[in-house]
Amino acid sequence: MLAYSGTNQVMTIDLHIHSTFSDGSKSPSEIVALSVQSGLSTVALTDHDTMDGTAEFMAAAEREGIEAIPGLELSVVHRGKPLHILGFYLDADNAKLQLGLASIQQARE
Repeated sequence: MLAYSGTNQVMTIDLHIHSTFSDGSKSPSEIVALSVQSGLSTVALTDHDTMDGTAEFMAAAEREGIEAIPGLELSVVHRGKPLHILGFYLDADNAKLQLGLASIQQARE
C-alpha cells in the first residue's frame, strides 16, 4: 500500500491485489468492499495470468465510488528464473491479450 500526498489531497492506493480468480482469498467485489473499509482511494486487481475478475471488480468499484485499475500479473521465465510483471490499465476484452493469457494458463497446466 502506498500513501501519496501531492497537492492538498492524500491518496491511499494498493496496486497489487489478487482475487479468488488466481491465488487470493476474496472475490473482486469483496476486495472493493474491504478497500473502501480500509480507506483506500485507488486499487488495482492484478491476478496472476487472468483478467477474468475484471468486470466484477470494475462494476463493484463504480458502485462504491472508488478508483479501480484493471491490471494483471504475468508470470514469465527470464534466463531460467521466474519473473512477475505487473501491467495496469489493460483491456480485459482484448482478444489478443485473452489468447495470450489462455496460452500461458494452458502451458502452466
